Amino acid sequence: MKRSLELFIIHLLFAIVLFTSTAMSNPQCPPGFTGYLEYPDNCYKFLQCDRGSTFVINCGPGTAFNPWTNVCDWPENVPSCYVDGEGTIDIR
Repeated sequence: MKRSLELFIIHLLFAIVLFTSTAMSNPQCPPGFTGYLEYPDNCYKFLQCDRGSTFVINCGPGTAFNPWTNVCDWPENVPSCYVDGEGTIDIR
């Protein structure tokens, strides 16, 4: 009985960790929302939402998602990205 309880707790903890890591790595649109959202921690992607369904879209080469205009734009025009002095693009 004690062993069964230990296994149950281990499986429960594993499920919690798996769910948490999956939820953090797979951003979702709010229920019922239609429109575009920034992709967390990656300015080269965005979320296209259709009544709560989530589609992850990559911007074209050399462009980043601009949340002010809802289009892929030059990185220097995007508030969540910036180009350093060496031309490297980083996320703010």
